[in-house]
Amino acid sequence: MRLWLTASLLLTAVPAFGQIYNVSLWDVLLKTYVSPGNIDGFNINVVDYVGLSQDEDFRTVVASLNTVNTTGLADSNEFYAFYINAYNILAIDVVLRHPCKKDVFGWCGAIRSIRDVVTIEPDSSVWAETAGNVGGRSVTLADLEDTLSNPPNPIVAEPRVYAAIVGAAVGYADIRIGAFTPDGLSEQLTASMTALLGNSQKGLQLDTARGAIELSPLFDWHSSDFTGYTKTDTVLDYILLFLSNSTDQYQYIASNKATLKNHVSFFDFDWD
Repeated sequence: MRLWLTASLLLTAVPAFGQIYNVSLWDVLLKTYVSPGNIDGFNINVVDYVGLSQDEDFRTVVASLNTVNTTGLADSNEFYAFYINAYNILAIDVVLRHPCKKDVFGWCGAIRSIRDVVTIEPDSSVWAETAGNVGGRSVTLADLEDTLSNPPNPIVAEPRVYAAIVGAAVGYADIRIGAFTPDGLSEQLTASMTALLGNSQKGLQLDTARGAIELSPLFDWHSSDFTGYTKTDTVLDYILLFLSNSTDQYQYIASNKATLKNHVSFFDFDWD
């Protein structure tokens, strides 16, 4: 991640009581400040952090997250669309509110990764620090991810969210150029997962000569969610759901799954 140009999304958390959460406003901001680009040789969607941080609408959207009655999100699509947007907004807000990393002499240098954000507790991590306010309570990024991973009944777990939430780092799935919305959620989640798997630099790289496959670390970190969804013993079954069955890639993985599952490795995660 580069602070001056990078992939994900964001806003500045400032008090603005009475603001109403408006997903359409967030959608406009994303379409204004996110565009295809390249960072560290990765072809990804890139955010204009400087422009976004200076937009008053950006600040309005961040503040409005606190006004939402989250207990009223009983509908699955409303629940996931809201919490995915909230996670992405606050993940980038964390970076914008900590634009520099101080060395032992107190000098401030530009951060290269969300992991460079200095936490209050020495043994803590940025994901365990308060990221902002959602629905009238302070939350961490870990809180929001846990909510998405373990939704309340009767909402069913949805592994596609891991290709939708972004952690202000190149290695995550690309930020979507547009907000997630309840009415189009399933198509949007499928498109995000398909895009991640279609990126051979960080999503999926098949080596038929070696009989091996390299995947995003997301499939390692959350493997039980993916295998739990397909009720099988390999993430390859989940991946096949998002590949066209007319492609050579699909046919090879499907035909050689029994041996290929023993030759799965994961990309080194790019935290920039």
